[in-house]
Formats: sequence, C-alpha cells, structure tokens
Amino acid sequence: MERVALAARAWLGTMFVYSAALKLAHYDQAGRTVTPYCVAPQRLEGAAGFALPWAELFAAASLLLAVCRRERTDGAHDRGVAVWVGRPGRGHA
Repeated sequence: MERVALAARAWLGTMFVYSAALKLAHYDQAGRTVTPYCVAPQRLEGAAGFALPWAELFAAASLLLAVCRRERTDGAHDRGVAVWVGRPGRGHA
C-alpha cells in the first residue's frame, strides 16, 4: 500500500508541476485563468490567477518532497494541510 501512495503522490506532484509550468510560461495572462470558472469574487480573480501557479508549485513540492509528513507522538503520520493549520484540541488556537 505504501508503494501505491508513493506512486499517487509522485503522479499528482508531477501534474501540479506541469500545470504550474504551463501557467508560468504565459504569466502575463495568468490573471485571467480563473475568470471562466467563477470561483472567486470578480475583484479577486486577477490576484487568484496570479497566485495559482505558485500555490500549485508549493503543492507539488510538498507532495514530491514529502514536506507535509511529520511524526506524531503515537507513531502514526500526519499528512496534509492540518500540519500547518492546526486542529482544535492539539495545542493550537
């Protein structure tokens, strides 16, 4: 099962790199990439479009370098955004 997780992480990380590279190649048009999807308020569409390739590169680096993985006190592993955001009851505000 660990091999399947590693393969999935590698594939998804590679897809994020590819997607970010396509957007960065035409960065002058990046501000318009989210407009057709109506996923952000109209006044934030440009900022979201310019931030998207950098967020994709961060996600790719996290997946490919296993940055999101840390050892918990019970011996299991935490993966994902919860490591940075924190969870109630775990010593985070």
